[in-house]
Amino acid sequence: GLDCMSLKWSCSGQVRQVQVFLMWCQRGLLVALTATAVTAERPANPSNLTVIGLRPTNLSSSLVNKDTADFAGDLFFWITDRLVAPYACRISRNQWWACKEQTTLTHDSVYTQTVLEVDGNWPTKTALGNCSFNGTSLTCFAPCNPEDSSGTEWKCQCRTATSNPHDPFTQPCDIVGAETLRVRYEACADGCHYVNDHWKSAIAQRIGGMWYSTTAEGHCDDPASVSCRWREMEKLKIVNATCANDNVLRLVRQRGADCFASCPPDERNNETSDCATICFFETVLGNGPLFPNTTASGISGADMVAAFQAAFDSEDPAQGGCKDLTEVTIPPKDTAAVATTVQLPSSMSALRCSRAVQKEGDFSTLAIGTIPVPHPGLGEVLINVSSSSVNPVDWKVLLAGSGLPIRFPHTLGFDVAGTIAAVGPGTKRLHVGDEIWADLGEVWIARGGEIGSYAQYALANEEQVGLKPKTMSMTDAGTLPLVGMTSLQALRETGAPWNGKQNLTVLVTAGAGGTGFVGLQLARAYGAVNIITAAGPTQIDFCKKMGATEVIDYTKQEALDFVPNNSVDIVYDNYGAPGTADKAMPKLKTGGVFILLPGKGGDLSKHPRSDVKQINYGLLDPSHYTDLDALAVLVDAGHLVAHVQQVFPLTAVAAAFNISMGGGVVGKLGIMVQ
Repeated sequence: GLDCMSLKWSCSGQVRQVQVFLMWCQRGLLVALTATAVTAERPANPSNLTVIGLRPTNLSSSLVNKDTADFAGDLFFWITDRLVAPYACRISRNQWWACKEQTTLTHDSVYTQTVLEVDGNWPTKTALGNCSFNGTSLTCFAPCNPEDSSGTEWKCQCRTATSNPHDPFTQPCDIVGAETLRVRYEACADGCHYVNDHWKSAIAQRIGGMWYSTTAEGHCDDPASVSCRWREMEKLKIVNATCANDNVLRLVRQRGADCFASCPPDERNNETSDCATICFFETVLGNGPLFPNTTASGISGADMVAAFQAAFDSEDPAQGGCKDLTEVTIPPKDTAAVATTVQLPSSMSALRCSRAVQKEGDFSTLAIGTIPVPHPGLGEVLINVSSSSVNPVDWKVLLAGSGLPIRFPHTLGFDVAGTIAAVGPGTKRLHVGDEIWADLGEVWIARGGEIGSYAQYALANEEQVGLKPKTMSMTDAGTLPLVGMTSLQALRETGAPWNGKQNLTVLVTAGAGGTGFVGLQLARAYGAVNIITAAGPTQIDFCKKMGATEVIDYTKQEALDFVPNNSVDIVYDNYGAPGTADKAMPKLKTGGVFILLPGKGGDLSKHPRSDVKQINYGLLDPSHYTDLDALAVLVDAGHLVAHVQQVFPLTAVAAAFNISMGGGVVGKLGIMVQ
């Protein structure tokens, strides 16, 4: 950091106005700045640090997390976010949490180089323990609390009372500050489970760097907060992330020209292709345990950092410089606190669970309560909720030991349909008054259980919210997002839409429930000719109406016992019973696909065929509104309908949960909130 700073400050009585006179050396220049702070809390032992943050341009350019104390640190994160994580997402859905990182998904990002005034007592290495703008840790979803009487060190208390010794959230987070990336990420060098983890570990050893954990903009201006120990003093430069990253890519492609030339022509300059990704790491890491057959000697960390840093050193493209976007991209300081909104009440009703339960089906801890109406932050929208629905996950999460990082009291509800009541800064697509639908799973996880859709208002990231189908009612729209996107994503993984495939046969193991009746309709819309499913005797006609050409009464025969061997192209196991995969193997044609929705003890086959593909779908990724848009097109075209067996008011959710637990629901159960 920049440590040649002299500081004078004075106060009279309470700190109402602080005149800060800063002088520091920046690239050989003496810079003077006078700043006025009226409420911002000062670090106890102020010193300067220059950090770099990567942020999507639809959000603020100010610091939140994944900000680094040197160029090497941000180079490390660019490589892992733009190359390692996408590769992991392509080869394993178990990495799904990394697949929805905005810095992974979007090329439209900026690097912000910022001078912070920080607390000099912070150590040089800690584990990540950042506090979000609402006072909770994004790492352990717990409140950030002072760890000593002086309040100069802050930790988050991470569910230390949990009974599961293997729960990763039982380990307390360490204090906010800087962390040596080499020490953190090289640790798995000999024990990584995936090749991409080996790459990440090797890159950390090669490049090094420092990670600096901060809080969101505006948190330090809260006079009631005693957790603030840094202040943003000046933005030095903001550059387009692609411009800076291309410097490194050019260096690697030049050094590894032979490897990149061996890739198909359309993949050589495509960093998201497997061939180009492997060539990148082979060229950078060189001959060694990960690439024993390569002749590449590797690229030094210093050379790569120099190429990356050139983006900030000048604006001359010939020298790798990038245009300074500071004047045109930084929002006003108070942007984070501003939202476009209609008049909102201060409080709202919400269905709350006061504590986890020990027995499945115990809903005695549910009650309607009054809580404050939340306000949208950066990139967020506030939804005036009209309706929701019941999914099994809605009641399963209440069970102690569920493995999900929820905190209590907990507001329930994943599915939502409603109207935009307010939009936070950085939103671009949605506007107050828009009718929308969404699955709040992403926000639900990020907030440790808050805020669910069984409430009058709910928060969501704009990127996960779609415009409601024009031809669908709010009641129907509130039942489809979770099951609709689940079946959509699952069938896409099998190759849907199946354009050009003749006489395609799809088997859906359970056709009458939520993912089942949607799966039948999507299979028909995407080109399947023969659609087989199983259902109870009273549900057969319903499944045929949804698109099934053959419905097996499961009280008499299993669907997989009904179909001949080598007759099915795709088995969509949305029920997930043990042994289903083994039964499906002989039924699949050569080139067929078995995809599993886990949940009832099922697993992939232990005796797979080499000529078919098995996929464990894992968890739904609800973060892309484009999936909802695809469903809306099908709804408005008449190819997808909702089926609501019964609608319950918010006061009768426990009764709806009991019906859901009992099984046999046809379609979905709706929840009417407004």
